Amino acid sequence: MIEIGENVQITAGVRILTHDYSWSVTKKKYGPVLGLAGEVHIGNNVFIGTQSILLPGTYIGDDVIIGAGSVVKGRIPSQCVAVGNPCHKVMELETYYQKCREKQIQSAKLLAQSYYRHTHQIPPEEVFHEYFFLFKEQSTLTNKNRQKMKLTGNYEKTLDVFKRWNRPYFDFEEFIKDALKK
Repeated sequence: MIEIGENVQITAGVRILTHDYSWSVTKKKYGPVLGLAGEVHIGNNVFIGTQSILLPGTYIGDDVIIGAGSVVKGRIPSQCVAVGNPCHKVMELETYYQKCREKQIQSAKLLAQSYYRHTHQIPPEEVFHEYFFLFKEQSTLTNKNRQKMKLTGNYEKTLDVFKRWNRPYFDFEEFIKDALKK
């Protein structure tokens, strides 16, 4: 009763329910056992945030992000970000992608500043393993960079985008100087 597509990330604490024991209340009051069941469909390229609950009768389309702690029932359309209880669409996937692109530098700087504030040390480049698209001096990608690029099975597309990407910093050192300037 559960159908899961390709490239689906189901994070910690997610529960997928196809049956329900709520009939125990009506059984106690009225007598008969009235089962309740429903299928759950999860499309391709879906991320389901931690502690989310998918209830019987849920259909999630392709290319969807479900926010942490969401309670999902019914239909979530393709190409969107959905959150909440009850879970509902909050934006198109394209809008989310553009917001993430715009926040990359700010997010990386926040990580650097937080690391420095808590350790009193300049963070090592390894801490920024998800931010290597920000640095121009990447003529030789590391194995970890390539592993990240191979995730989800579209390495060639990611490599092509990487080669054409407009990177704001020459290298990690330039970024750190900018991020930690007083």
